[in-house]
Parts: sequence; C-alpha cells; structure tokens
Amino acid sequence: MLFDLATAWLVERQVLLPGVSVLERLVTRIRERANTRLYRTLAALPSEEQRDRLRQVLVVPAGSRRSPLDHLRRGPTQPTAAGLVDALRRLRAVRELGVGDLDRSRLPPGRLKLLARSASTARAQAIQRMPAQRGMATLVAFACFLQANAQDDVLDVLDRLLTDLLARVDRQERHRRLRTIGDLDVAALLLRDISLVVLDQAKSDHTVRNEIFARWSRERIEQAVATVGALARPPENNQAPQALLNRYSMIRQFLPLLLQTVIPHATQGGRAVLAAWEFLQHLERMPTSAMHQAPLRIVTPAWWRLVVRPDKTVDRRAYTFCALQAMHAAFKRRDLYVMPSQRWGDPRAQLLTTEAWQVQRTQVCRMLGLNEQPAALRPCAHCGSASAAARVVASWLLPVKYPAKTPSSGHLGHDPLAGDYIKFLHIVASWAT
Repeated sequence: MLFDLATAWLVERQVLLPGVSVLERLVTRIRERANTRLYRTLAALPSEEQRDRLRQVLVVPAGSRRSPLDHLRRGPTQPTAAGLVDALRRLRAVRELGVGDLDRSRLPPGRLKLLARSASTARAQAIQRMPAQRGMATLVAFACFLQANAQDDVLDVLDRLLTDLLARVDRQERHRRLRTIGDLDVAALLLRDISLVVLDQAKSDHTVRNEIFARWSRERIEQAVATVGALARPPENNQAPQALLNRYSMIRQFLPLLLQTVIPHATQGGRAVLAAWEFLQHLERMPTSAMHQAPLRIVTPAWWRLVVRPDKTVDRRAYTFCALQAMHAAFKRRDLYVMPSQRWGDPRAQLLTTEAWQVQRTQVCRMLGLNEQPAALRPCAHCGSASAAARVVASWLLPVKYPAKTPSSGHLGHDPLAGDYIKFLHIVASWAT
C-alpha cells in the first residue's frame, strides 16, 4: 500500500518516477524504521520486574515439555465447572504478569494486534531468538491482548455453562411432569366432579357437603388435593425450577474463584445486579452467613417463593442461583461489563467522544445528506403545531393500560418497564404543554 501511495503522490506532482526497485527499497527502509521505533517504544513500557516475568513465560520448567506461554495461549474448550475453573486460573496467571495497566494510547492498535497475533502462533524458542527489543515488544503486546481475550473466554464459558444448566434442568422437569401427568389427571378430574356438585344450583347449600362426602371419601379428596399441590406448577415456576437447587454443589466448584477473579462494572440498569454480586463477594469473606443483609431488588416473583422462606429468612442456595441468573442476563444485555474486553466490554466505549464527533461531524453529515445545524422541530401539518402533535400522541398513549404487578399476585411489585412507560408519558405530556 505504501508503494501505491508513493507512486500516486509522485504522479500527482508530476515527478519523474524512479525505478521500481529504488522505490521498493525506500518503502522497505521506512517500514523497518517504523517497526524499530515501535519495538523500542513498546519494549520500554514495562519495568525491569515486569520484563523478568515476561521472559519467564518462555522458559520450559523442569520435567515439563511445554512452556508457560503454551499454556496461556491455550483457551478453555469445555463448558463445564472444571473448564471454567481452568479459565479463571488462566486469567489470574495473565494478570500476574502485571502489564495490563501499561499506557498504550500513543501506539497504533493495529500494529499491536499484529504483534500479539504473531506471538500467539510463534514458538517460544522463536521468540527467544528474536532481537531483544523485538522479542520484548512481542511479549508485551501478547500479554496486553491476552488479558482481554482470557477475560472474554471466562465469560464465554460461564455463558455456555449457565445456558446448558438451565436447559438441562428444564428438560428434566419436563420429563418428570410427563411421568406424573397421569396422577395429576386423575386428581384433577376428581376435583372437577366435586366442583360440578358445588356449582349445581339444584343442590341446597346446607346439604352439598354431606352429598360430596357421601359420594367420595374424605381421604380420597385429601389425597387428590395433595396430588395437585405436589404436581401442579404455577406459570412463573418455569423461570425458577426448584430442581435447580440440587445443582448447588456444582456451582460451588467455581463460584468462590469467579467472585474473586471477575470484576464487573455496571451501567445504570445493572446497579442492582452489581450490588448482589458485591454482596456474594462479601459473603465469601465472612465467617458467618449474613443473609438478612442480602439486597432483594433482583429477586423476581419466580424466585421469591424459593429465596424468601415463610419465616422471612433468605435461603442462600436459592439467592445464589437467582443472582447468577440475573448476572447472566445482565451480561448479555451489557448492563454488566468487564474491562478490558473485546466481546463483553462496555458498548458505550465504541461511541465517538465529543471531540472526535466535532472532527468528523462535517464529513458524516455530508455523507448522510444532513444539515450540520438542524432546524427547529417542524410544525405538524395536520395539527398546526408541534405542541398539538404531542397532544395527539399523548391521547393515543394515555388510554393504554400497563399492568402493574404485585407480589401478592405472584408478580413483581415494581416493574421497571412500567416506570419507563410512565416517564415517557410525562415527557410527551411536557411537550404538549
């Protein structure tokens, strides 16, 4: 590309073109000079202690056939609890290199990524044979990008693990219900016959009880009620199957290390989930359980009956699963994110800053055919003014009934979507005034 740009520059200025080999040698010298400056700058970033740690990843330990570099380059392959523990240990080993906080803002990201890619495929002996500055620059670039990749690998494994766990438990619940559907049908039909007797208007209210017990024994009715209570499942239980609590031992295999290693950040919508995450971190360090301090904003109606016992105490197993499910959903919505990261990072970091927007504003508006100085809000062609248009929109929206759900009915007492809907109506109403 440099060769083509140089040729175009010479032609544009009507300069006599040199020989092809002359121009090639010039471009080669410039590239070598730029690479040497990049190696020198990148190799000077870490301290002497950090350089020693980076050199150690190339040394094959005694009794082993692979260097630490080979182990760090190998990512997790199995979405299991053991695979997640290995991924977390790999992330901790990368962080122990201590190069994640180096200032690389003045270095070209594309060149750093190319160096890191070369280190991910080169053998440790080949990096050792490189010139000192180039070898150290390669290791620094590799370690910096590896921290983001290792953190993404941890969340990828966690995502697949929780997804497979929920799907497996749901599948087992369906099979269990299929095995017991016959008993449920018998009990439901018996209770249906009793209900028909109760609803028969020809029967006297004073004699209906005696007639029911005359046709069916009390023990049989009690057994049918118990069968329905044990086998019937409310609709919200599909989101929080009680069988999930039996997998708590599997969760404990990786949960303490996960809480110690992963440091999430939250947007405004993920503050409640982050508070639950921090509470679980605090709970791991406490000698005694303090579940009465657990933040309950993340507890959905499906989990409420399992998390909060009848005596108002909080069940630790159910709360842990509830927090993990909320954390999983928050990470997928990017309400929770980690830094550094390429796949699970803050999506707002990809937005243009104010300074960058001012630089590119003219070009972007020209490409889109927009005016750099937008006009004021246009009046409504049908209503005569923007205020009238806002009143029309408000009249469309205000009659809409948004269901407010309460814990007593088995639903949330505070629905965040309902709050956003009300805020939107207030904004529209403010336009109309």
